[in-house]
Amino acid sequence: HAHNIPVAIDNTYSSGYFLNPLELGVDISIIAATKYLSGHSDVTMGIVVINEKEWKNFDKLPETLGFTTSPDDAYLVLRGMRTLDVRMKAHEKSADEIVEFLQNRKEIKTIFYPKLKSHP
Repeated sequence: HAHNIPVAIDNTYSSGYFLNPLELGVDISIIAATKYLSGHSDVTMGIVVINEKEWKNFDKLPETLGFTTSPDDAYLVLRGMRTLDVRMKAHEKSADEIVEFLQNRKEIKTIFYPKLKSHP
């Protein structure tokens, strides 16, 4: 932001479930809906979430480049989102268990995991 350049983030692996980048001041959040949102690896779709300030620079882009989503792809992503909560909670539980295991290993010097109090 210091040079009036928009800040963008690839939010695919949070899927918008664990992190809302726009709440943290990010201007553009990009999500590959092919991954966690669809949940079945049977669709190719991307999502771009843009704050109001930057929207004026992008509002005509879909029409200009011909970006459209088919009804079938939209359905498949919505289908996957029905189980997103269950799947993301399972991922989080697994990650917590792995981190707990690694914390007790003398070979491990540092763990970077946002849920740890020691995380920068």
